[in-house]
Amino acid sequence: MPYIARDADGHIVAVSRKPNPKMPEYLPEDHPDLKAALDNARPQIVKKELDEVERKLGRLAEDLLQILITKNIVLFTDLPVDTQDLIYQRNKLASEYNKLISQKPNNATPE
Repeated sequence: MPYIARDADGHIVAVSRKPNPKMPEYLPEDHPDLKAALDNARPQIVKKELDEVERKLGRLAEDLLQILITKNIVLFTDLPVDTQDLIYQRNKLASEYNKLISQKPNNATPE
């Protein structure tokens, strides 16, 4: 596997399974430099995955709350004012975003 790129100080800054012009150096998987780089990157990788799961859970909670409100199991006015404001703000921003992307050619979303 690993083909790597190093910065000016010799630290590994990128890893790839395939060689390419930006990552020409090959290291065995058990190389200490590679192990150290992957160990150092692990917290950022886990944080990114955690952020994604939390984003999905937030969306799930929002959908569940909307179902409960729609079925009159929970009244919108029963929610704390801060929560009401947050829902209002989210709906307003989503509406604005949808309006903006619908005005773009081919409904292209920004990257």
